[in-house]
Amino acid sequence: MVVWGGVAGSSVLGDGALYDPIADSWNPVSAADSPSPRTGHTAVWTGSSMVIWGGQMTVSGQLTNTGGRYDPLSDLWTPTSFSGAPEARTSHTAVWTGSRMIVWGGAGASSYLNTGGLYDPEVDSWSATSTQGVPEGRIQHTAVWTGDRMIVWGGTNGGPVVPFSCTNYLNSGGRYNPTANTWSPMSTPGLQPRILHSAIWTGTRMIVWGGYFLHRTPPTNCAFPEEFFLATGGIYNSSTDQWTAVATSGAPSRRRSHSAVWTGDWMLVWGGDTTNTFRQDGGRLAFGQRPDGDGDGFASCQGDCNDANPAVYPGAPELCDGLDNDCDGLVDEGFDQVPEVCNGIDDNCNGTVDEGFDQDGDGFTSCGGDCDDANPAIHPGAPEVCNGIDDNCNTAIDEAVDQDGDGYLGCGGPDCNDSDPGAWFAPIEVFELDVASSVPTSVEWGDLGPYIGPGTTYDLTSGILTSFPGVTFSNSDCLQPAQPLTSYQDTRPIPAEGIGFWYLARARNSCGFGTYGVDSDGVERTVLACP
Repeated sequence: MVVWGGVAGSSVLGDGALYDPIADSWNPVSAADSPSPRTGHTAVWTGSSMVIWGGQMTVSGQLTNTGGRYDPLSDLWTPTSFSGAPEARTSHTAVWTGSRMIVWGGAGASSYLNTGGLYDPEVDSWSATSTQGVPEGRIQHTAVWTGDRMIVWGGTNGGPVVPFSCTNYLNSGGRYNPTANTWSPMSTPGLQPRILHSAIWTGTRMIVWGGYFLHRTPPTNCAFPEEFFLATGGIYNSSTDQWTAVATSGAPSRRRSHSAVWTGDWMLVWGGDTTNTFRQDGGRLAFGQRPDGDGDGFASCQGDCNDANPAVYPGAPELCDGLDNDCDGLVDEGFDQVPEVCNGIDDNCNGTVDEGFDQDGDGFTSCGGDCDDANPAIHPGAPEVCNGIDDNCNTAIDEAVDQDGDGYLGCGGPDCNDSDPGAWFAPIEVFELDVASSVPTSVEWGDLGPYIGPGTTYDLTSGILTSFPGVTFSNSDCLQPAQPLTSYQDTRPIPAEGIGFWYLARARNSCGFGTYGVDSDGVERTVLACP
């Protein structure tokens, strides 16, 4: 937390300090190049630095339109640009949009202002806010940032007090869009005008509460002052431009100059003052919540720390689920004393299920389906191998094994070699062998690859064909051994008249050799030419 500036008695301050809540310690903010001492200024946090601007440099009211950017990591100050800066002022408001600071309103040298500026710390530049459709000038108002626009509301314009209102306090405001640089009006709520109230943004609504209202009573020129410390408020929906009243039952006592924050579920208000009395109490408003949102018998205001979950409420049994089930501020307490059991449950709630029960280190326990917790290759989901073992623990052995991924099952299936994707079935006899009468002699035969596998190769043999004794297989030549081709060009000279060549082909793959066929007696031919 960074605090800087202000006033102490009659002295305006120009120093500050950083508070570390973990170490509970303070460290001074550097004074080198710091802005001039001041009070009535504003400060915003950009995510990396604090930007302070404006205010008055003396108690009597010497105004300034200077400022500075403070980086707490480097403990360095950088002045904000003076060029294009808004008119000097005090008691204005400032919001941070995520990329720019918007300052608006406040008291100038001679009037209450309805002007402002947008400051971009990345380029150290100012641009003016539009004055078209702008709310009237004011001080002691509030401003909130909704995510796409700034809403200003309340305050006082410092003007004359005349009938029939008999007050110069305001219950009006406006919505400013910095992207379009335009203002849009707000409906007027059924709330008393006020200053020194609080305003927070819930993410969908603005809630204003408390504050101070000074009213002068008729009939004689509003001459009789009445003051009111307020304990009322309103909820504003910017999307519909509609107001609803804040509940008054159980609200804190009337007050002004208090603080208010939004926690994500609650608006918390604390402190403030009434006439000569400083408050040391507060209250919390559960905006938009039903008395018991989840039907578990406990409302948020009764300590239900998650009123959308019926398993979470004060006194609920604590479960190992990452939640504070019993709303005691502790998550999953007590489970560190529970022994771990092999049951598929994180018994001791340490984030690991069945630790110590995976004997082979394969990521599966016996109670988690590992059918052999001494063999890391065996567990649910393991690849099934042809080995007579239930590798994937599905109670079936060697089922649907296709180790080579060729689409044909081995290990009892039709695949003759399940380690070779090019071999599906044992070779069969070559068909459609054709010899063309040409030079060279062209020999072709049918491709068996689509039938027995793409890894099929062929042996082509040839010998002399005579009228007697005819075909002699013992005298043959291996023209083409173990080749994937299904054709051959025989360049040997054409034999003499009465003599010819015979040709035989056979297939082979990693499952074995095919056959050269059978002779007219049904006996398989034996040709020894190709290895």
